[in-house]
Amino acid sequence: MIYIKKIPLLMLFIPISIFAYIDSDFDGVEDMSDKCPNTSPIDLVDENGCPKTEVLEPSYHFDIIVGLKSIKITSKADQPNLYLNINTAQIDYFYKNFSVNLSGAKNGSKYEDTYVSVKYKYKYDDKLTFYTSLQAALPTYKSYLNNNRTDYSVLQSVYYKKDKVSLFGAYRFTLVNDVDVRKSLICYQNTNSYTIGTGWDITDKWYSSVSISSVESSYKDTSSSKSANIYFLYSFDKNWFTNTSFTKTYSDRTISDAFSLRLGYYY
Repeated sequence: MIYIKKIPLLMLFIPISIFAYIDSDFDGVEDMSDKCPNTSPIDLVDENGCPKTEVLEPSYHFDIIVGLKSIKITSKADQPNLYLNINTAQIDYFYKNFSVNLSGAKNGSKYEDTYVSVKYKYKYDDKLTFYTSLQAALPTYKSYLNNNRTDYSVLQSVYYKKDKVSLFGAYRFTLVNDVDVRKSLICYQNTNSYTIGTGWDITDKWYSSVSISSVESSYKDTSSSKSANIYFLYSFDKNWFTNTSFTKTYSDRTISDAFSLRLGYYY
């Protein structure tokens, strides 16, 4: 009987604890603690019941880039100039510090190599960032030179930025798997390449850089080529952007001028 008498007393306290919690604007924050009453039920709010001004960025992004590359090749042996117009396409997927890249090109009816790469970004501090990439060059064309096997590359680059000025450098090693053509005296070799450059944030939307590179030839007994590059990037908004570049390359046999213009969408 003692326990039965206590039950009605407990029932009196239950309604009091329920009705003490009141949330008039249905934002999940009690009126007594709500510093921003009458917010919309669909608004994201913080612990004080006020709308959040910052939206959390998703951990993944992607972009699609298409473009046109025009190349003029001038022979040092008084041969006619060669002109090439190449259509390019690229897809990038970004997830946290990793990214995956797929790119290809087409010259008329002929497809160039297709590249697949995986990159990891390591941010040492607010100024210094390291990138490590693994890349495979997939032969998507036929050739009588036996250079239609998959080549593999590892790329290590470093990027330093202070205020609006940046410095960068890169080293690439490529394992060339192509088979030598003894009858034509064509022999292949693994290659190394080096790049250094500097960039500027001209405005919030404009970025520009200049760089120089030295690339070993994949053919034995052929000297390295030297190139200089000027690059511009312009962002129309948070999604659309365009970039353009001009590259001049010198080798023992030729001088080439390449101009590219690309349009991209970032999400």
